[in-house]
Amino acid sequence: MATPLPLTGDWSVRKLISADLIDEPVKRFLTALSISPEPSVVEVNGRQLFILVRSATNEPNARGPWSVEKNQRRHALIDRQVDGTISMEEALELAELNAAMDHWIDTVAPLPLDHARKIHDALVAKTLAKTPAGSTDQ
Repeated sequence: MATPLPLTGDWSVRKLISADLIDEPVKRFLTALSISPEPSVVEVNGRQLFILVRSATNEPNARGPWSVEKNQRRHALIDRQVDGTISMEEALELAELNAAMDHWIDTVAPLPLDHARKIHDALVAKTLAKTPAGSTDQ
């Protein structure tokens, strides 16, 4: 077993891997990890993979109302992310702030998706009604 690389210093987020690209068993493994804001090392076949374990403040209601201060901090962290100088701890903080902002927006001004879904369903029904029987074209 190799000696783990140190998890100190300035860590930058280099690549975001979409959950859509992760197989279900791996998703279950990652979500089962203990909650910790610290970086963790997972070793597979002697290869060290660095992952960031989810935040301890995972409850949307614990985030409180959105504020000017939170927004300013979020903008500063986005600037650091764009510059490539964001640390792992800051990346975690940015993820938490983004989730808090999304939660706040959904609470105070949710998007009118029900209306959009009805329009989409009507258009799909209209398209299907125009499609000749037995045709596979859409």
